[in-house]
Amino acid sequence: MNHSIKEIWEATISTFFSKFIIALIFLIPIFLFQLSTAIIVSVILGLFLLGIVSSQIGKKQEVKT
Repeated sequence: MNHSIKEIWEATISTFFSKFIIALIFLIPIFLFQLSTAIIVSVILGLFLLGIVSSQIGKKQEVKT
């Protein structure tokens, strides 16, 4: 598979911004709650996001979720 320089940069930039936004999502509970509560909320949020992503990957690969 040969990819153009433009495609490589687009993938790099989109990966950076998506990871940056996900990291910012995990900062929200820290600003809204006390640290002990924020940790619990962040863990629940992470599990929720992991479940959604896993479900989407399973549907795309046509695997039983």
